[in-house]
Amino acid sequence: MVGWRLELAKGANTTVPSRAVRVSLASTLPVDVVDLFALELGARRRVRDDGDLVFYNQRRSADGCLWLVDDRCVRITLGELPDVVESVVVAASLDDAWTGAFADDAGLRVRIDAAGGSAWDGPGLDGPFTVRHEVTVEGAERCVVLVELYRREGGWKVRAVSQGWTAGTAALLTEHGVHVEEDPVPAASAPPAPVPARPGPVPPAPAGPPARPAGGGRRPPEGPAGRRPRPGPAFRCRRPAPRRRPPRPGASRRPGSSRPIPGEPAVAGEPTRTTPRP
Repeated sequence: MVGWRLELAKGANTTVPSRAVRVSLASTLPVDVVDLFALELGARRRVRDDGDLVFYNQRRSADGCLWLVDDRCVRITLGELPDVVESVVVAASLDDAWTGAFADDAGLRVRIDAAGGSAWDGPGLDGPFTVRHEVTVEGAERCVVLVELYRREGGWKVRAVSQGWTAGTAALLTEHGVHVEEDPVPAASAPPAPVPARPGPVPPAPAGPPARPAGGGRRPPEGPAGRRPRPGPAFRCRRPAPRRRPPRPGASRRPGSSRPIPGEPAVAGEPTRTTPRP
């Protein structure tokens, strides 16, 4: 491969002798303001599905031939693209939070370099290949197609496009068959319904006299089996006096003896007399 350096004007094209290239963007705007993306297009200039797109949230294409190396560089393996892919479009857009346009960027330039055969970026082993293009955008375009690589006579060529899209990135992607999910517009929320006041605690009803049963004035049974519990025995402070056994009838006591004397009536409550034995 013979190396050369070339500056392309808008609309001009040249042959790409390398099987893998690197497309880099130079801009005076902050890095997080400019978003670089690329599309694989078929015969009808449409993607097969969303896997043919690389951007900041999807840095690899489904077939692995497109790789968004960083926010300002995309690597394209032209020699491995499927035959149904006829062109690759590289474009850039501005972040929604940025209020300006690409026309305000005087240093907007794109560069195409030969890349090595490995996954790592770098110049080709046979010599450098560099094509530069100064992007010219007029008006309020916030999305611009930078360059397009396309098949021609069994090889690849690159064209400097510099075409702006006033309708924005969503319109460009939709025209090429990419499904774009728009952020839903928040509906006007209805005012919140008033929260009803919580009712306070209900005071307990005053306790009245117990209702009498219909059968009369007797109190209803209490306790288990309808019987009122009996009060327990009172605690005794001292033992009761022992009870004496009454004497048999007709028995009397002998003098000086505790035994009763036969024929003498016993006197209740009389103290016991004792007499000595003879």
